[in-house]
Amino acid sequence: MMSLFVFQTLEGWTILMYDSVDATEVNYLGVRDTNSLYIFLYLILVIVLALLFTNMFVSIVIGTYNMEKDFLSFNLLLTEEQSSWIQVQIMTYKAKPIANLNTHSSSFIRNTAIKISLSRVFDNTIIACIILNTLVMALTWFDEPKQLSEVTEVLNIIFMVIFTLEAIIKITAFKKLYFKDTWNIFDFTIVVSTIIMLLLNAANVPVPFGNGPMILRALRIGRIFRLIKQARQLQIIFNTLVDSAASQGSLGLLLVMSFFMFAIIGRSLFGLVKIGGPNVELNEHANFRDFVTSFLLLLRCSTGENWHLIMIEIARTYAPDYQCREDEDYDSMMANGGEPFACGSPITSYTFFVLFNIFVF
Repeated sequence: MMSLFVFQTLEGWTILMYDSVDATEVNYLGVRDTNSLYIFLYLILVIVLALLFTNMFVSIVIGTYNMEKDFLSFNLLLTEEQSSWIQVQIMTYKAKPIANLNTHSSSFIRNTAIKISLSRVFDNTIIACIILNTLVMALTWFDEPKQLSEVTEVLNIIFMVIFTLEAIIKITAFKKLYFKDTWNIFDFTIVVSTIIMLLLNAANVPVPFGNGPMILRALRIGRIFRLIKQARQLQIIFNTLVDSAASQGSLGLLLVMSFFMFAIIGRSLFGLVKIGGPNVELNEHANFRDFVTSFLLLLRCSTGENWHLIMIEIARTYAPDYQCREDEDYDSMMANGGEPFACGSPITSYTFFVLFNIFVF
């Protein structure tokens, strides 16, 4: 049962498959490719347990979540037409009308800025500059020629001037409306931050919060997100992620609470279990000795990174090749220099990690 449970998480299933293919009898050495047909069995198990069953479980959870959401918001009392009408009203309320700029103002400079900013050629030019700037920043590697570094730095400054002029033109055209667009605020922040970082680097002023060139490069690469505004399909996906941020925040809070609870339980149950060296899964970096390390270890286990090996090591009991104490207490720990040396517990370890995978993983 435990093998099937670990298999369902797709953690090390290929190793289990190869061992089964080479297996002969109990307590006998394996023979290569003795049971080749087991490969098809494991492929069926992958489809049924890991893919089909997991997706069915997720769909049931999502369906139950939607039902509870409708129940708590009293949407179950509405008809289908009423729900559709409410959705239309919400979409209408969230819609942002496009400002109609007057190109016949008394200012010649503003009229010119409006015509430029509304031009399709201007938008395509900026998009091309963003793509070229990204490609230029990708042309870097360790021990690169000094001439290449100088050329790329000059090109980056040219692109910065272009993006700065773009921001000035749009601010001149839109005035206060420019800062009502989230994408414009994002672009303006990058432009201003880039200028500040360039001035600090030129003046050899140390940056207190990191490496100046690296921060500058990270700010420049952020412009690639502006392509989302031009690509409608990407904008739909991006808006979907933004709209679901509230629900994701609630789910994230629930996960943090679950990690918090299991970290405390793991600290209480396995805090005195013996740890090994750097080549062992349960070591000084991955253990349940304190709350922070327990939390980080459970976070690693939630990604499926060798969680079953940690479970097996915590479940180890006394053996000739594994020296530990079955009745570890304070006095025995102090006699060992304050280093816990307790044995694990198979039942406790398996139960803990099975429950953790069911509720969290």
